[in-house]
Amino acid sequence: MLTNPLIYLAPPLLGAFIGYMTNYVAIKMLFRPLKPWRIFGFRLPMTPGVIPSKRYELAINIGRMVGSHLLTSSDVTRALNKKTFQQELKVLVTVRVTSILSRELGPLPSIIPQRFQSYFDAGVKILLWRTLKLLHSYLDSDAFTKVLAQTITANLDQLLDKNLNNYLPEEQRQKIFGFISSTTESLLKKPEVEQWISKYLDKKTQEMLISNASLKEMLPKQLPELVSTLIEKEAPAILAKISRIIDEPETQEKIVMGITAAINNFIASLGPMAALAGSFL
Repeated sequence: MLTNPLIYLAPPLLGAFIGYMTNYVAIKMLFRPLKPWRIFGFRLPMTPGVIPSKRYELAINIGRMVGSHLLTSSDVTRALNKKTFQQELKVLVTVRVTSILSRELGPLPSIIPQRFQSYFDAGVKILLWRTLKLLHSYLDSDAFTKVLAQTITANLDQLLDKNLNNYLPEEQRQKIFGFISSTTESLLKKPEVEQWISKYLDKKTQEMLISNASLKEMLPKQLPELVSTLIEKEAPAILAKISRIIDEPETQEKIVMGITAAINNFIASLGPMAALAGSFL
């Protein structure tokens, strides 16, 4: 009598199926579900899976294991100190930086990803507003006024000490002087400017007539010094020019004629003593 083979095959097949399903469910429960399941506000047991629920602790333990046994600080130090690694790193950084710098990136807003564009625009506006606010507060401060005055004074003194002929060609100087002359002339021709100058001169004249101050007190303090400096500077040239004029024969003849006419007028004014004084002279 033949025996049914299923009697012998059924137990191992059933055991294999049960083992497969058990392992499948166990492995699934390790990774699934990723989030807790809730029914009527209560969280079901074993949700989420073991690994998702313990992922932070698992990450810390893996990091400690890698740092303590697999990749220690001494291993990293030895690897970084190798010349071959440093050379390769230098070549890699040089290539990447060169490729980035040689690339045409375009305007800065085009580089920013679209999802960050609104944050970039807001940041630019805030930065611009703060920059303008700081700039305005600095320009309105006494420190900026003092620095500006010192800078202008220093640069103006240096500019006045320089000879413009060494920096500006004749053609450019003529253009600049012509522009200044035409601008000044057109400005002075305006009725508003003429009226303002007339009122200003009338006001200053009335103040001078009313006040009992001397002429020295009325004039600016720098004016006498400027006049004295100009006279001291130009006196040698003026005296030399007068000397050349006196040395000319025509000038000497005019001087003699003037002295003679003055003497004759003086003698004529003596009356009865004119003949005596004329014969004496």
